[in-house]
Amino acid sequence: MRYIHKGNEPAIIAKYRTLRQNAGQVISYADFPNAQQLNDILREEQNSICCYCMQAINHFQDGNEAGSHNEHLVPQHGIYGNVALQMEYTNIYACCNYTKDFPDEDSYCGWHKHDGWITNFIQQRNCRSFFKYNSIGEILPNGVFETEEEYRLNKLILPQGQSDALKAIEVLNLNQAVLKKRRFDLIQTIFLVIRNLSLQQAQAKIQRMLNLNPLPPFVEVNIYYLNHVQ
Repeated sequence: MRYIHKGNEPAIIAKYRTLRQNAGQVISYADFPNAQQLNDILREEQNSICCYCMQAINHFQDGNEAGSHNEHLVPQHGIYGNVALQMEYTNIYACCNYTKDFPDEDSYCGWHKHDGWITNFIQQRNCRSFFKYNSIGEILPNGVFETEEEYRLNKLILPQGQSDALKAIEVLNLNQAVLKKRRFDLIQTIFLVIRNLSLQQAQAKIQRMLNLNPLPPFVEVNIYYLNHVQ
């Protein structure tokens, strides 16, 4: 996951809210007529990567491969739901559809989260500081343990930030087998690159990467290892 800077509320949301209010109607995302246009705005804002797993997304809904849906960070329904945030732009993100309609154990990101709750890491500028990536492709809380299993075994003694990070990883199933394999393959390539880089070259590479649009998939994995060049 990475911090996502939200821009101003799009006119399509403001217009919808005004029309519904003037008609005395409930403001509901289910009745919002411009979901695809909103998704276009969200994907552009996120430089075409998923808000959770950071895989590439390049279209709205149709098909699993690189498609995306409009994801509510605070869910619309359930015990953690907040109907007042259904059309709050700061609560809506573009999330991948790679595991749309998959069995729950095989799904990840929004399709695994459902109406679950996670800490709002993607709204925090220091989001990056809460996570790390091990050499087998797992995303982990940024603490002393080296595998997700170790974090789970020590769940009761984790500091709050690490406990929240672990919960987010579990609720989103971010160490699902396919995600882990894709990160592992990327990390093997990164190892070949960084062994010949100086610290200054690594930092310059990070800056060039952050200026790309679209961003490379799993951009924070790249940044994590480039930041650890000796």
